[in-house]
Amino acid sequence: MAAESLTLDLGLAPVEPEVVDAEPEPQSGLGKGLGAILASTAAERPRRGGLASLIPDTAESLDAPTALTPPTLAHGGDIDTTDLGADLVRALLDGLGSSMPLDLCAYVHQGRTERAQLTLRSPSFASFEPSDGFELCDLLARRLRKGQSGPFQAAGYVGTTVATSGWASSGLFAVGRRRGLLGPPEMAAVDRFCRTLGSSVHQLHEQHDDGLFVPEFQVRSTEAALGAEASVALATGDGMRQGHALATGRVEAVATALLKAIDCGRMFRYASETEVDGERRALALLQGDDGTVALRGSSVPGGIPGSAVVIATYRAAAALQPPP
Repeated sequence: MAAESLTLDLGLAPVEPEVVDAEPEPQSGLGKGLGAILASTAAERPRRGGLASLIPDTAESLDAPTALTPPTLAHGGDIDTTDLGADLVRALLDGLGSSMPLDLCAYVHQGRTERAQLTLRSPSFASFEPSDGFELCDLLARRLRKGQSGPFQAAGYVGTTVATSGWASSGLFAVGRRRGLLGPPEMAAVDRFCRTLGSSVHQLHEQHDDGLFVPEFQVRSTEAALGAEASVALATGDGMRQGHALATGRVEAVATALLKAIDCGRMFRYASETEVDGERRALALLQGDDGTVALRGSSVPGGIPGSAVVIATYRAAAALQPPP
């Protein structure tokens, strides 16, 4: 089922952004492979939050335009090239809703300067009785405002909410069933997913001033019998490092091949690449062994398929690397 989105007035007015210092991201250990080949350069210029914090002002050694429009995350529904955050939320809800049977699978997100937006994976908006729709929206509004997590019973559903937040946005996941309760293992799994991968959506509003040089690389991908295969060769001071991967799709195969080339092969969680006006754009979402997540993007004018995925994945892996 394709997720549906609706911008709602939940009585939560947009908040003007405050000037705050960006806090350093949590780090996770990834072994010696990546640390041996990362070469940091001068720090990038400070940028505003949002998409500009995900996609660098320059695509490393390639000439990239300074004005960027959001890339698209494939999520199984209609392609939306204008709202990166909505695409990411749909992908996260797909991951959550496909992991267990859920009659209700929803997320409400609000940035400091945005109206709250409700995204439903299930059920459809049309299935709600007016009174049930009002009751559910009222519950979500109150819990989003308070940042409240925990069990609920409303609009015919019994389930739980998980509140997440970033320095410039807040969110609330809501899952439930009409018949039957979520068991303790399911509740724990929902909480863990929402607080790790689910909270990655807030990185869309955070600054990531990770000045980074990406080595020269070569990427090749082909269709395979059960999906796609890809190989990535990365030029380092110690010579060429190569990775090869098979996956259900080309984008995942390319990202996984890059991670294998830098000895971080188990970190992949999600990636997407699209082409807009001759420009390749991509996002990569990775997760370290301690649950820390990093979401990064890239833009490559005139790049070949997979090139933006390599850069975005490399940047995300570098963000999870512990400081020297």
